[in-house]
This record gives sequence, structure tokens and C-alpha cells, in this order.
Amino acid sequence: DFLKDISINNIQNIDWEDLTSDTFGNIYIGDFGNNSKKRKSFAIYKVTAPEKASSNTTAEVISFTMPKGEKSQDFESFFLYNNKFYVFSKSNKHVKLYWVPNDIGDHEARYISEVELKGKNTKVTSADINSDGSMVVLLNHDRLWKLTNFDADDFLSGTIKAVEFDHD
Repeated sequence: DFLKDISINNIQNIDWEDLTSDTFGNIYIGDFGNNSKKRKSFAIYKVTAPEKASSNTTAEVISFTMPKGEKSQDFESFFLYNNKFYVFSKSNKHVKLYWVPNDIGDHEARYISEVELKGKNTKVTSADINSDGSMVVLLNHDRLWKLTNFDADDFLSGTIKAVEFDHD
């Protein structure tokens, strides 16, 4: 448990959205926001062992583009599971799921699936998976969606239960 300021000297914040980590304590920053849907390249920055990093450090870069023929998406959420990043679109109604390998370098994202979420304001802004990989939670300011009983890593293929937040 620590709090530390770190400057990353080799990258700039285009549109940082979400954070995740791995079991080794490395932190990953998702620089993939794309409100205009004109962005062509996206990045995930790896900060290795941030507790040991100096106040001025360098990040490794995992970059990705959309699959050929796919329109650019706005992303705000991702997590790391089985050495793959699972990235969720922030689209209204339809959420799309892609994966990107956890390997430094340039990649093309791989489309997995999409699903239509019910209700108003269905833009996904955060995501996570539990430690045994049996449940995924998607989140926005109005509700969360609990995803279970899915097929392999097609997290959108199973049971989706919405839980509404009771706030104004």
C-alpha cells in the first residue's frame, strides 16, 4: 500500500480511460478514448513495477488498430485475463468486445462479439473480471451488468443481469 507520483517520460496522454494490473504488480494504462471515432491507433502503456520505479520512468507500449473493415470505436474499459487484454466499446446500446495480446509492439485487435444492452444510457465505462474468470462486471454511472455462464472468452455470450443503481 503506497502512494507515489510517477512521470512517464516517453508517452503523452491522448485520452487515457482505464487502468488494470497483472499478478506481478505491473500497471497498464488504456489510452484508447475516441469520442470522435476518428482515431486510427490505440495504446496500452505498461508501467513495470511502479513501486520500484523512479519518479521519472519509461512505459512499454502495446499499440493496436481496429480489425480490417471495422469502423473506429470509442473505448473506455478493459481488463487483463489469460495474458490478453479484453477491451469493451462505449457504444450506445451495442457493446462490442475485442482482445489484444499482452505483448509489446503493434497489433490488430481481434473482434469477439457484441450484444445489445437493454435500457437507456448503456455506454460501458468500466469493466473487470473476478479472479477465477467466471464473472465479468461492466459498469456505468446508472447500473452494472453481471456477465456469467459465458462461452470461453466470449464474455458477452452468456447470462447478462443488469443491476440498477438507486440514485438521482
